Amino acid sequence: MRTTALFLRGRFFLASRVALAKAALLFATLCAALLFAAPAYAEEASSDDKVHIMTLEGSDAIIIESNGVFGMVDSGEDDDYPDGSDPRYPLRPGITQGHGHQDEVVAYMRSIGVTEDNFDFYIGTHPHSDHIGSADEVIRAFHPKRVYVPEYKDEYISYDPALWDNRYVYDRMIEAAYEVGATVIWGLDPSAPAFPEMPDADLGGNSELEGDGSGNVEDDGSGSSDGLGGSNGSGEVDDPSDSDNIGQAGQDSVDLNSFAEDEADGEGAAEAYALGDPNGSWAGRLIEDGPEPQHDPVTLDEAAGLDFQRNDIAAASDMPGGPVGTIGNPRFMLGDFSIEIMNYGDDYKTTPVADANWFSWGVKVSAYGKAAFLAGDIGNYDGDEDRLAVQLGHVDVLKMGHHGLSTSSTPEYLSALAPDYAMWTSDYATLPSDRLDVLNELGTRVWNSASSALAGCDAVVFSFGASGVVAEGPDEAVVEERDESPFWTAYQCGAKTPLSGWVAAGDSWLWFDGSSHAVENSWVSYRGSWYYVGEDALMRTGWVSDGSAWYLMDSSGRMMSGGWVNDGTGWY
Repeated sequence: MRTTALFLRGRFFLASRVALAKAALLFATLCAALLFAAPAYAEEASSDDKVHIMTLEGSDAIIIESNGVFGMVDSGEDDDYPDGSDPRYPLRPGITQGHGHQDEVVAYMRSIGVTEDNFDFYIGTHPHSDHIGSADEVIRAFHPKRVYVPEYKDEYISYDPALWDNRYVYDRMIEAAYEVGATVIWGLDPSAPAFPEMPDADLGGNSELEGDGSGNVEDDGSGSSDGLGGSNGSGEVDDPSDSDNIGQAGQDSVDLNSFAEDEADGEGAAEAYALGDPNGSWAGRLIEDGPEPQHDPVTLDEAAGLDFQRNDIAAASDMPGGPVGTIGNPRFMLGDFSIEIMNYGDDYKTTPVADANWFSWGVKVSAYGKAAFLAGDIGNYDGDEDRLAVQLGHVDVLKMGHHGLSTSSTPEYLSALAPDYAMWTSDYATLPSDRLDVLNELGTRVWNSASSALAGCDAVVFSFGASGVVAEGPDEAVVEERDESPFWTAYQCGAKTPLSGWVAAGDSWLWFDGSSHAVENSWVSYRGSWYYVGEDALMRTGWVSDGSAWYLMDSSGRMMSGGWVNDGTGWY
């Protein structure tokens, strides 16, 4: 979804008339009921296991936190865009110019404790600027160990108007990942290593690799680990042309992810992954025991002398100078959270699709028997949501696909997932009524980024614990507008809530009579005077017809009676 196609069609207002004692009593009663219905709220709200969905306008930025370690799924728009001076990056119609969120995203991440030392991964669900536009800024600021993104070329898109600045934001993301030494993972395979940047080749010693639960792998110092895909175990190196990976997507491939120095020299293991060298060679980036990577350029011919790891490939047709990624496992851990990238595949590379949304990844985050699904821009164009509905089943938290637009979140899909909480990253009116009806029937608590941001909330935070999932968002009661009846609905803590009395709506007023929906097309008797609210629920001033007669309302909405009035057109 392009941010330029999103705008705030609805209006959002805080229920602000404090003189309404009855409404205040209802609010207090509701919050008290919620508190006592969930006695673990205060404890769970301080959980170390959280999913932060930032409240950006038409952009996705989600931080996953567990035990002081962080990962990220998308980071939203930035201010950069191609100016057309580079023929690879035309300034196409529809490209978002400005409207970036990179500063607020980086600031929020720092405010919750993200640093270069604890930022484990960045996942870009697909190459659209409202999802990965700020990826380069985030990657340079926090140096993730791994960067995941579906491989992208413009030829994968069959509909030219949907090319936008896809390649521009994708290339900048990959460039930033190379700069900070992150492993770029653009392909997924359940048989691949979970952490391909970590040494996991058997080089003749006896080291044992152990996970520490944070996404890191530790060596116990004994010098051995399991399995070397490119060695026959006798010290001889297999011919890379025999690799099972040759010919992926019709391309010759050579595995450069991991190699060993000469075993006879006693130097032990060294990890490498391929980088594009603008001078025409491939560079194997060695990760020694020291904190800084060392570089050892190798030509394609020289690459035959390296040991290889079978699951991690680099496409030769992209070199020299082009981006090179590797293959990783779609499942891995972040502290207490199990992370699973879903809806991946390579068919779009051989059969182009109309839009990058068609190959958007989704991310399932699970702990304590509870799950969140972060749906990127997944839709049901070719049955993706139908398949995911079966694979996922019930989830506790759903970040709805494609900003809540009608291209995603079919009613059947929502019914199958039956989320306890749902959030979409646009305004309330964006979500189609049939989707909202399903969520209401399910009793799902809902948030949208526009109203949450206007309420002063930087992110809606979902805390996971043994007692369940607790949402932390705006506390104020809000009224939301749609383009059809019921036009105005009151919410508090993500749930519809009844109000009573007058509630401000911009320069007009709404009347609630104990319902969560504002009264429409009706007379209102209030403190001895009559008022009229129209079919859109807004209070009327001036001449009003109720279908049987005309009435004149003063500037406060009160019906006038008795005497003569000149309204500028005559006397009445």
